[in-house]
Amino acid sequence: MSAIARLLLSAFLLIAPTISAWAQDLSKWYDATNAYDKTLKKAQADYRKGLAEALPAATKVELYLLDFNVKREEGSTEGAWKYTLPKDQFPIGPYKSVTRILKTKTLTAAQIKELLPALQATVGVEENSGGAMCHFPIHGLRVWAGDRLVLETSFCWLCENFALEYPDFTERWVTIQGTKLKEIINRLMPIPQTELDRFKKTFPQDLLGH
Repeated sequence: MSAIARLLLSAFLLIAPTISAWAQDLSKWYDATNAYDKTLKKAQADYRKGLAEALPAATKVELYLLDFNVKREEGSTEGAWKYTLPKDQFPIGPYKSVTRILKTKTLTAAQIKELLPALQATVGVEENSGGAMCHFPIHGLRVWAGDRLVLETSFCWLCENFALEYPDFTERWVTIQGTKLKEIINRLMPIPQTELDRFKKTFPQDLLGH
């Protein structure tokens, strides 16, 4: 064995215990990260399920036709920013942005009854990939139980996601599974051809293959 080889072997034997200890410590960090992620996903799934089960308590539901163009809201880093918006603006929580409300419709009791099963199935989804990270809001929704706002969200049928605020005030995209909710909302609040044309003009590229 050459002198250089012996020197390298000696150096390795000296640092080997340190490398082993470092690897063990790092594996603990990986384990903790995986455990946190798993616990968080379960907690979010449990919350979605509980929220879905609470929706039949709705006493008022409003649908909104939204402007798909969003803009950053000044002061949106502050916790209460959504609650001080003008009445003609709708929050897009995960973006900390707002969009214009183009039209509002208060649903009748019969319409709420028709909407709820599909809304529950969408909100209460167990597995959530988050969908695409894009979001072009076209419909908004607010659900009240008495004077309590239970759910406030926007839907993007192109990106197949909607916004959901969790109890820790973080807001995430949730995947829309199935087409039933889209069909009902589009019937209750049709998208004008002028808005469809404006979207195609603004985004002429074939977004997401649609």
